[in-house]
Amino acid sequence: MNYCVNDCQELKAALESATKLFTNKTIIIHHDNIPESPLLDVVKNSLNQLVTQATKEDTMLIYFSGHSFLDKQIQQPILCLKNTQTNNLATTGLPLAEILQKLTESGAKYQFIFINACHSGGTSINFQHLSESKKLSELEISSIAPQLIELFWQTAAKSKGFYALLFCDNYEQYRKWKDIKHGLFTYFFIQCFLGKAADDLRIIDADILYKYIFNRSWEFLDKTNRQIRLINKQKTNCGEQDI
Repeated sequence: MNYCVNDCQELKAALESATKLFTNKTIIIHHDNIPESPLLDVVKNSLNQLVTQATKEDTMLIYFSGHSFLDKQIQQPILCLKNTQTNNLATTGLPLAEILQKLTESGAKYQFIFINACHSGGTSINFQHLSESKKLSELEISSIAPQLIELFWQTAAKSKGFYALLFCDNYEQYRKWKDIKHGLFTYFFIQCFLGKAADDLRIIDADILYKYIFNRSWEFLDKTNRQIRLINKQKTNCGEQDI
């Protein structure tokens, strides 16, 4: 997932722009290009800070861009941070259930969580404890989308103000595109906060946000697929291999 840092940086800028008239707000970001690196303890401390500060009039939004895997021993989805060890996910990764529990305990009027992650097997990425030659593609990794969705439903049943958006559904892979330098869904998520999904009063409704991301993503994919089909047709006519 090459564009996680850019996803976070640009989303932070969009949020700051969208909330520039808010006098009381807290925006915390963690990624590899700033001192506040996404280490487990650092991220947990930030989460606790947000939960402690939240009031019944507040809205909490949590966004994650990265890898997430199923810990087979505890059958729980784990979000992977900078110091996560894939052979010890439960204690070195961040369980999604823990985040959702914090959200419901926060007392915030609205709680939003957006997960942009890769859930499929065969993923290739290095973590700190792995040698340069060893890839996660050698590990047995299961899709965690069903567990993510189930946790979201359980949390929604407990909290009327809870809203979740999973950018990778069952057996879909995180999609990234070099021309936009973002994960596809995050790109349109950012556009929402830049006003593309706002109404005449500059209000962004959660349902409209979802529809905007869904519709624009599929329009983009359809256009891209049509372009690929055209290129393949041209290559076939020239006796070349398809893309």
